[in-house]
Formats: sequence, C-alpha cells, structure tokens
Amino acid sequence: MILPFDGARFRDTSVTDRPGDWGELYDRTLRQVIRIGDVITESAPPDREPYAFANDRILDEAVRIAAIYGEHPSAVVVWDGEDYGDGDLTASFAAIATAKGIDVVHVSTLE
Repeated sequence: MILPFDGARFRDTSVTDRPGDWGELYDRTLRQVIRIGDVITESAPPDREPYAFANDRILDEAVRIAAIYGEHPSAVVVWDGEDYGDGDLTASFAAIATAKGIDVVHVSTLE
C-alpha cells in the first residue's frame, strides 16, 4: 500500500469522504498491511500534488515488483469511465499506466 501521507489523513481525504461505507474496510485493510510491513508512506515534493505523486509511485512499484518475478504488471481502475478533465486523477492514473506499457483493466462503478 502506498500512501501520500499518514493513514488517518488518507482515510479522511480519500476514503470516508466518498459515497459508501468504506471506512471499516479501509481500517481493516490498513491494519493487515501494517502487520505484514508493507505500507509505504511517502510525501510528495512541494511542487507535486500528493495523490498524483502517489499514483506515479504505485505504478513504478508495480513495474518494479513485476520485473522481479518476470511478469507484466496490470493496473485496475475502478471508476465510472468519465474523464472529468484536468485534475481527474483516476483518468490520469489510467493514462499514465498505459503510457508506461502497463495493461489497464477497467471496472465500472456504474453496474
């Protein structure tokens, strides 16, 4: 798990501020990932938007880990499929993944 800042702040700004009851699932998942020592918290440089920076780190880490195992990485993008323009980090994530040669699997939130 790669977070742009501490887990509590991420929960407040990207989990519980969204529709649905995601807080408990996030808390449980974070506890499990902490227990196995697999959380990376890395602050963005001052000139980078934290979530965009985290997206880049996630994709770079996927490429790195896939190379270790001789595999090709995939990115799963869960969204409504709409690009809302400049600042749409989900659309940006999919575009950057594609540019890096990563296979992108789209999962619609509309079904």
